Amino acid sequence: MPQRLKNPGVREALRLSRQDALSPTEAEVMSKRQLYKIDQKNILLAAQLEGRALGEALGEARGEVRGEARGEARARMVTAKNLLQMGLPPEQVAHATELALDEVLALAGPGDVPSKRKKTAK
Repeated sequence: MPQRLKNPGVREALRLSRQDALSPTEAEVMSKRQLYKIDQKNILLAAQLEGRALGEALGEARGEVRGEARGEARARMVTAKNLLQMGLPPEQVAHATELALDEVLALAGPGDVPSKRKKTAK
């Protein structure tokens, strides 16, 4: 490309001179083509913005669901530990907290699990 065509002012002058040489019909066709190109770019931009907004909303929703699930799981674990410390048997704690018995037993230390010894009458 010649150096003079790299200058934006020269390019604009050339574009305008070409438009002046067009017949009214050719100018109208050229104008419609330019408008069509602009419309297509705007449609693409709008679709990109809509897609980005949709993606962000979806990401936020997923994050909220994950956060709520983690919070509920933590709450169950804390409740299970508290119930174990209060002396409830692991089976009842598992039932009350909807945790697996293995999870409840893992929370309880070796001395934390109440024994299943039968009380004897004295």
